[in-house]
Amino acid sequence: MSYQVIRRERIVAVLSSTHLLADQDDIDLEALADELVLFPRSLAPRLHDFYASLCRSAGFEPKNARESSRTRWTLRTWKPGTAVLLPESVSSDLPYGTVAIRLSRPADLLQNELAWRTDDPNPILSAFVEVASGVFSPRPAARPRRKTA
Repeated sequence: MSYQVIRRERIVAVLSSTHLLADQDDIDLEALADELVLFPRSLAPRLHDFYASLCRSAGFEPKNARESSRTRWTLRTWKPGTAVLLPESVSSDLPYGTVAIRLSRPADLLQNELAWRTDDPNPILSAFVEVASGVFSPRPAARPRRKTA
């Protein structure tokens, strides 16, 4: 098997723009212990486990939601007292009235990888690896804060 890391990125907390911490440049995850919710594990087990591990490293057990935070955005039912975690790369597509703030602690990076059979001679596979490596190559980090209220 061959493996290649195609992206490492920071995690941001998404909060209401009226939240007491909304004006901070970065925050410790433990500051959100009472209001952070995670999407159901069945939607994305690896990502859910990564976020749960971050919360445990910050000293608390996260609450689990019954739906995805993206579902709430689509339905325009974002609750101002809710905080969620997202990869920084998707923080440019936030719902109205929210901000993305970088986590200062824990500062673990989410890592995405490709895995494939090394002995597979299919030229489509090698083209896919090349394209994926280019699409997800590191880019200069944009400031994730986005006030929309």
